Amino acid sequence: MDKKIHIQELIQARNLASQDECAKFENALSALWGKLEADDLDDVLKAFSDETADDELMFSLVHLVEQNDGDEYLRKIALLTPEMDGAREWAKMLNRRILNSESHSERYRKIIGTLGDSQKEKITALLDALA
Repeated sequence: MDKKIHIQELIQARNLASQDECAKFENALSALWGKLEADDLDDVLKAFSDETADDELMFSLVHLVEQNDGDEYLRKIALLTPEMDGAREWAKMLNRRILNSESHSERYRKIIGTLGDSQKEKITALLDALA
């Protein structure tokens, strides 16, 4: 099955309000495991929701996203997480985990430094909310 279909399943089931949504979410996670690329993050991050009924299952999505760890992944996180309006807490979580990672923190700060002023302002505001 196509990655886009599984990503759509994650998005549609993101509230995890029923056993059916949880099963669909878990199946989509399993199908995507090891197959995501940084370019997929534009859509995958839409699957996070602060309204989720199952934080533990939603946290599995954090692990799926973190399978990417290159500079393009970090750049996408810096650009996209400030736009996660319905998932601000998850956006903060993703950034907190990067900043607390010895292997990612310094690279992430350098990447943020290369962003345009508007983009830099948005990610800085999100990072300030972590303090």
